[in-house]
Amino acid sequence: MNFQDQKTTARPSDNAGFTLIELICVFVVMGILLAVAVSRFSRDSSDILTIEAALKNHIRYAQSKAMFTDAGVWGIQIDVANDDYWLVQADTGQSLTWGGSRVQPWGVNGEETDYNGDRVRTSLMDVAIGSITGGAGTTTQLTLLFDDMGTPFWHTGTGSISITDTLSDSTDLTRLASDISIPLTDTGDSNVSRTITVTRETGFIP
Repeated sequence: MNFQDQKTTARPSDNAGFTLIELICVFVVMGILLAVAVSRFSRDSSDILTIEAALKNHIRYAQSKAMFTDAGVWGIQIDVANDDYWLVQADTGQSLTWGGSRVQPWGVNGEETDYNGDRVRTSLMDVAIGSITGGAGTTTQLTLLFDDMGTPFWHTGTGSISITDTLSDSTDLTRLASDISIPLTDTGDSNVSRTITVTRETGFIP
């Protein structure tokens, strides 16, 4: 082998790839970027998930109170225009007004206490409530009440409701014959949307 052959053999390969150190650096950078992206999405979407869970639980709470207590009817009123809602309770013979008879499901020793003008404002967590659909129509003011069997009845608008001994006898209420859909939208960075469904006849919330 002459000198020229040795020189040719010693030439570095033109197909040399990344070194192990370079590959590790690439994977570390990708991992950091992925962790930042996931944490940002989780933080941005957590608000709407919190509101969704709270609203579901409050509707279930109202239904449970109506079924297992002797304190008349229970329900919830939702005001789409102001992105808020509140629980209501009324006795037989009373007239339930829009925004009247508000109660909250927490208090001293587990007892209900008056809201004193407060309500659950979803807008404070950048979550908007969309127009509520049920059957063939939509509404921006919904009253959803439950009787002692847990059967849901609804009323649209801000008019007062006369509470009768049997809700089905009330001319101000309609038995929930179609599912109700309550859309929620995160107006913050995530722009995530969720929909709460109240099932007809039973009031079940999946």
